[in-house]
Amino acid sequence: MRACWIAAIIGLAALAGCASKPKVEAEKPSDTAVKCMAYLGLEKQAGRGDAAKLDHASANWKTIALVTMSGNQVDQYYANSIAVYGSQPAEQQQAEAARCLKRAPKNLPSKPLPKIK
Repeated sequence: MRACWIAAIIGLAALAGCASKPKVEAEKPSDTAVKCMAYLGLEKQAGRGDAAKLDHASANWKTIALVTMSGNQVDQYYANSIAVYGSQPAEQQQAEAARCLKRAPKNLPSKPLPKIK
């Protein structure tokens, strides 16, 4: 009987250890896409960078977002993201925009990508 109690306590301790470590979930591609659209939009609004390159990268990111979201959802998410990220320091916005510009999808098909439900 004592062995059962010890095993139960060890089991609970192991569960407690697992519960104390939050699971970090990867950002969804559509979330990354809208986030990058916002940072690139903020760069353009601030007059920093090449507007044509910013527009092209933003359009490619939007193509990715539209795979899992409707146009209205993307537009609303974008507007909210602009409001949130627009309050960050300019240096942080510039760094994120540069990262998004560098990681922007390339060579996307001319037809829209199929929706994923």
